[in-house]
Amino acid sequence: MSKRYDVIGSGILLCLSIVLLLLLINSDNIHSKPVNQSHKFALYELSGTGQKWDVEGYKVMITDTKVQRGSARLRYKDEPRKIDQSNYINVVIIEDQEEVFQSVKTSTNGPVSILTVTSDSGSIESSISEYNQRPERSNVENTQIKISWTDSKGKLHQETVDLHINYEYSG
Repeated sequence: MSKRYDVIGSGILLCLSIVLLLLLINSDNIHSKPVNQSHKFALYELSGTGQKWDVEGYKVMITDTKVQRGSARLRYKDEPRKIDQSNYINVVIIEDQEEVFQSVKTSTNGPVSILTVTSDSGSIESSISEYNQRPERSNVENTQIKISWTDSKGKLHQETVDLHINYEYSG
């Protein structure tokens, strides 16, 4: 009976040794990759200040297969009563002079509550393809948000806020 356990134990040790050897060989290949290889993804967070609006937390995440943009918080800097009866707000994201995202809120039977809908401007995700190229950092650096809104009296206003990169990560 002990010879049987010796054979089984030896077989298990042999298998473990082979697995460890393969892991060591593969770990050498992992560590020998060039340091300057292209990044698999990049994440940028941007903000900006305008005359009437502050923009915080706008994010752009770029991978090899998709781009996700959005999640900005807009903060109105004037008196809330000036827009609490507004029935229209339009937010357009412009990246390197190209519109990449738009969010419109409108109402005909009362206000759209601009002060609550601006806590998250929404987001959009698109695939990387031959028609939709992978944006570079230089594209993201040149991002603006154009905000159009009506005030409580129905007058249309517009402001463009230039954004700057607060945080970036590549991995």
